[in-house]
Amino acid sequence: METNILTKESDVYSFAVVLFEVLCGRLCIGKPDEEPHLLTEIAKRSYEKGTLDDIIFNGLHQQMEPKSLKTFSSVAYRCLKREREEHPTMVQVFEELELALEYQASIALLLLYLFS
Repeated sequence: METNILTKESDVYSFAVVLFEVLCGRLCIGKPDEEPHLLTEIAKRSYEKGTLDDIIFNGLHQQMEPKSLKTFSSVAYRCLKREREEHPTMVQVFEELELALEYQASIALLLLYLFS
């Protein structure tokens, strides 16, 4: 966006924005009546400080298996890297999100087994 040049790497960045919007249950840019903020900057700082739990949508946080959350947030964070060369490819993003889904599904199956 800063260079006005769109590339497949900028698509990866944009996808990360969507991932964090879903994870945090809020839009990338604050509402007009709120203090301006960029979710991407908040997410990066929170991830780096290890305080991502503070910004994750509470209802979602309670339902996520910890390994799934860690995998999901890790790939989303790496997609936000400033240098395009540091971004994972969309194939890598897909593979890691698939792994996060497998972690989530495994805990769901375990709970189903335990409570049936």
